[in-house]
Amino acid sequence: MSSHAGLYCASYAPPGRARAPTLVVLPGLMGDGRQLRRLLRTLSEDRHVVCVDPLGSGRSAQPPPGDPAYGWAAQVERLLRVLDALVDGPVDLLGASMGGVLAQHLLLRHPERVRSAVLAATGPAPGPRGVLLHELLAAQLRSDLPDRQLLRNVILMLFSPQFLARPGAVAMTEAMLSEQPFSRDAMLAQLGALATHTLDAELSAIDRVRAVFVGELDWLMPAGRAQALAHRVGAPCTVMEDCGHLLWVERHRLFPRLVRQALDAPLAMERAAR
Repeated sequence: MSSHAGLYCASYAPPGRARAPTLVVLPGLMGDGRQLRRLLRTLSEDRHVVCVDPLGSGRSAQPPPGDPAYGWAAQVERLLRVLDALVDGPVDLLGASMGGVLAQHLLLRHPERVRSAVLAATGPAPGPRGVLLHELLAAQLRSDLPDRQLLRNVILMLFSPQFLARPGAVAMTEAMLSEQPFSRDAMLAQLGALATHTLDAELSAIDRVRAVFVGELDWLMPAGRAQALAHRVGAPCTVMEDCGHLLWVERHRLFPRLVRQALDAPLAMERAAR
């Protein structure tokens, strides 16, 4: 565990594999490595996994709203400092939700730092529905709504009805999201950054994305937006049936297997070419 450029990093190494490839995981809004422990441990069975808490979340720095540090160019430069400190050469990349947005900006500005990328529950821009949902969440963050009720409202946005109908699912997700305190100001700053994310015209320059995944019932990032992203970057898009935004939670066994398959495919082709 370490911190670089104000970003907290949690590392997971595969047992007995000193030269395993490095996979950098970028979580989303309100997300950090503690919430993704099960996914990170699974992915680290054959990779050295580094999870970077987003700026404004978890144990990373939390500048106030309006701070230029939340601009995407500044966030990319901050992430590059982390990569410089932790790894040599290009890395594999998994960007989820808001982390997928940061991944897109990194791929556009510094494609040489990424070997292969997988994007999940993200798109080229929020879209009209996403804008309205971000505005709704921002209004709740500014209100005097108690934190517990705010989290329960967020749960409705993040998970599918089918998942929440499972016994104990609501209590489990509430415990997961409330495991550590969150800053309303930092979340507002993150939402402000997401409002500036519009890359529809530039995405065709990206050629390192191996797969895009999205939930069929994702409220925050409808499947059509993720499919548009996949089309622009020339990658296949898998729509996961009856699944909401946090598909790595709802499909905690299937999702890491699909990520591995997507990242391993180009590795197999590279080995064959040698």
